Amino acid sequence: MDSLIESYKNLTDKENEYNIEFVENKNTLIFKFKTQNSEQIGYKVILTDIHPQGIFRYESDNKTFLRILSIDNGHRFIKEKFRNGFRVSNTTNVIDIGLPKIVDLEKTDKVIRDLKSVLEKPVTESDEIQIVEPK
Repeated sequence: MDSLIESYKNLTDKENEYNIEFVENKNTLIFKFKTQNSEQIGYKVILTDIHPQGIFRYESDNKTFLRILSIDNGHRFIKEKFRNGFRVSNTTNVIDIGLPKIVDLEKTDKVIRDLKSVLEKPVTESDEIQIVEPK
């Protein structure tokens, strides 16, 4: 988790600020993104709601985004915008985090790898299939 937090913060440049928090007791990530024109956007995400294959870089209209999809295309994520002192929130099924104009592919790939590694569930003994013979 610490690696994800650090790699996401490393996306920060002169124009954009990136921050992430992890609320352990709720198993929730809070992605924060602030642009140079003072627009603040935040996403609240429960880890189990993220599709493990739905984390990738996305390009549209000469802009690059980090895109995260929900597990069943349901509106499971909470998007918050802060404008002029007001907080506007809504649910969404897709997270698009705008990346800097000069995209460092290495840094964004590290964020993607770190997020996917956080989602990987370690195999425990209780997860193994146990075959019990009838008596």
